[in-house]
Amino acid sequence: MLFLAAAAGLSAAMPTKETHKKVTEPQTTPADFFQGPLVFSGLSLNSTEGSCGTKVASGTITEGACNDLHTLSIGIHQRADKQCTFTMWTGTHTCDGAGKSEEIIIPSGTDSTCINTGVLDGGKWYVASGIYKC
Repeated sequence: MLFLAAAAGLSAAMPTKETHKKVTEPQTTPADFFQGPLVFSGLSLNSTEGSCGTKVASGTITEGACNDLHTLSIGIHQRADKQCTFTMWTGTHTCDGAGKSEEIIIPSGTDSTCINTGVLDGGKWYVASGIYKC
């Protein structure tokens, strides 16, 4: 009986081989939110300098998360090391097939890409959402 207790205590003290999966946090990127007139036509421009309206807020967006958009444009900061994308849906708050989607390339660089969301009223009647991927 003493032998079994000693064996049980020894096996509990022995290190076990565990495999740990690396958990990665979702990437975020800085973003600026703008209202007011845009000085370009079309969906996007690879600069926000003087072109994206008046900045009303700054924050971050998370890769893979749906962002319900409430401003006329969003300036997504570019990464120096790689190109990224922002898929934008118009007509839906939830980044799904209910609206029309368009993929915008965020080129590598040190500027920001200005994206015209078309949201004129804070998202009450003009609706858009998007997912950042890098």
